[in-house]
Amino acid sequence: MSGGNTACAGTCCMEAVTLADGEEKEKKHTVNIMIIDYGKIEEETLMNFKGGEGELCTRNYVDNENKIMMSRLMPGASSGYHKHEGNSEIVYIISGQGHFRYDDTEEAFSAGDVHYCPMGHSHAMINDSCEDVVYLAIVPKHEGK
Repeated sequence: MSGGNTACAGTCCMEAVTLADGEEKEKKHTVNIMIIDYGKIEEETLMNFKGGEGELCTRNYVDNENKIMMSRLMPGASSGYHKHEGNSEIVYIISGQGHFRYDDTEEAFSAGDVHYCPMGHSHAMINDSCEDVVYLAIVPKHEGK
């Protein structure tokens, strides 16, 4: 069998598959969908996050596989420079601007940018603007770590 077109509605999907003899059939399978409602997660205020400066407000969803954070880094604040050992981090900037210190470089960011810090690398986020930096960060669990 080879894959075909998939049309999903809710949590039930129908997939058109082609058999080795060319006959097409539909195969039904379930897709797990989960909405994380950050409005229902209590916001924590962290001072000097990972050795940085200032205030970080965050709402975190954590399970056995991922840490998914909706956060606000206040004007003039930063996260401390830290190394990702055993995991990586993906940061999607929703609003605001600033820069990342990444290994031996600095990278400016603004709304719509994605920053990726692979396992074994170091970074820090700096909000050197006059407005909050709002972002979604994902730290996935890596196998064997």
